[in-house]
Amino acid sequence: MQAIINTKLILEDSYVWDGAVTFENGRIVQCGKRAEVNIPADAELIDAQGLYTAPGLVDIHNLSLIHIS
Repeated sequence: MQAIINTKLILEDSYVWDGAVTFENGRIVQCGKRAEVNIPADAELIDAQGLYTAPGLVDIHNLSLIHIS
């Protein structure tokens, strides 16, 4: 299992400033506040301090609301 820690999560309806994501075999297992995510002691940690993570299929770049004449 791997875990991204110390990241700013961009979720569909909110942001989590001290976030973590665990994943295994290319699939997300859990994501949320670092204090609430269960990270196994033997997980490979990826420190994403100062970076943003958009887990899953979240479109973080969307210009659909911009009207161009």
